[in-house]
Amino acid sequence: MKRAWIIALVAILLLTGCQPTPEEDIVVNKGEGKLEEIISATAAPTLDAVLDVITVREKIGAPERVELEFSEDILGGVLNIVVDATVYIPEISAVPVAHVQLGGNQQERAQLLLDKLFSGQTLYKYDYVQLKRAWMQEIEYNTLWLESLESQPYGNGHDYDEIRWEIENNIAYLYDWFNSAPESVELVPWDSDVSAERVLVMNENFDKITLTETGIGFRKGDVSRNFISGETMRQPQSESEQAAAQKALDFINGLEMGEFELGGIVAYDESIRRKLSSKDGFDGGFYFTILLPIHYGMPSYDYSTYNGSTTGYQAAVGSYTRTDPQESVYMTVYKGEVSYMDWNSPLYITEVLNEDVELLSFDEIMEIFQRQVPMNIYFDEGAEGASDTLIVTVIRLSYMRVKQIDSDEYYLLPVWDFLGYGAEATTEWEREWYNGQSFLTINAVDGSIVNRNLGF
Repeated sequence: MKRAWIIALVAILLLTGCQPTPEEDIVVNKGEGKLEEIISATAAPTLDAVLDVITVREKIGAPERVELEFSEDILGGVLNIVVDATVYIPEISAVPVAHVQLGGNQQERAQLLLDKLFSGQTLYKYDYVQLKRAWMQEIEYNTLWLESLESQPYGNGHDYDEIRWEIENNIAYLYDWFNSAPESVELVPWDSDVSAERVLVMNENFDKITLTETGIGFRKGDVSRNFISGETMRQPQSESEQAAAQKALDFINGLEMGEFELGGIVAYDESIRRKLSSKDGFDGGFYFTILLPIHYGMPSYDYSTYNGSTTGYQAAVGSYTRTDPQESVYMTVYKGEVSYMDWNSPLYITEVLNEDVELLSFDEIMEIFQRQVPMNIYFDEGAEGASDTLIVTVIRLSYMRVKQIDSDEYYLLPVWDFLGYGAEATTEWEREWYNGQSFLTINAVDGSIVNRNLGF
């Protein structure tokens, strides 16, 4: 009886719930309303969808892996594409689309941060002065680093003498700052105004909170250790790395301001370990993590769009042109404590437009990829007759904040990214240059191409 009732309900839905889907090619954000038309169109539920949970992977017919090779003539030469990729799709059954704002609800977020981190404490105006104690911590850290070095060269060719010279000069530089820094400063009480355009506040231990429309920051004490070398993010391996990753997740989840998962981690001193034979000889207890925001069960990634040039200067500067970074959280864990947090471009969902938008099939996405990626790649002037190969190792479905042209509003849209490296990158060091660069980003709803560097 129950099944008969469900079948009758589905029949009604099939007759009344479906809106027409445009058949012509769609161009996103061009003011024609086509994307909005697709988003608002609700796919009619099937009997299977009512009785069983169908995953997104099953709905769009996506495999676990893709193997494909093709070549195309492009400006200046021939481009070869080798796809030997894992297809990453979250285990979800629906993909909502929403309108989002940058920041949003700022006063509420400021008050929540204060209640979670500074409850019951006397608060003061943010002071940018770094005291002698902070500079001394840096000196002690670098001195420990210097004492850990061994003379045998390791890794990418940087030798012992060069690295030792760099650290010794850095210690001398730090002593200059230490000698001119104050022992203490007079603290000025905070006016408790959470409605200010910028909320800047600290406690008597110099733990600081900064909050603006485009970012949320936290710094533990007045220690300046909040930076990272250009190492590749990876999943935690050692027990200390796993503990640091968990510490970062516990901290962000304790704020109760969203859901996150670990994107990667790297030990700050990993670069020096790779250069010297004593890879595990020095552990300063300092780790850098990136946490990925989760919306409706699917993460967002702060990728950039590959520049397009496969040679020369243009390729070298390709990853430095982003103007609209995606939401992400960078954190450092130092000696078992979160010492720094930088939450970039926090999102605020203002309206859910469709609770389960219809996505293009995976076959359609791959057809767009094969047609479009040769149009996005070129050789620099003077490289006539050149040949290059791009190797795609990751195909990933994730969320992206996509700006609407001539509007301050954004969509939270599902997109496909194709990531990998150039065939000339034969070593791990060379492949690191391609990290976080998407050869192509495709709107999963209408198939339009999105430039991550521009945000639309």
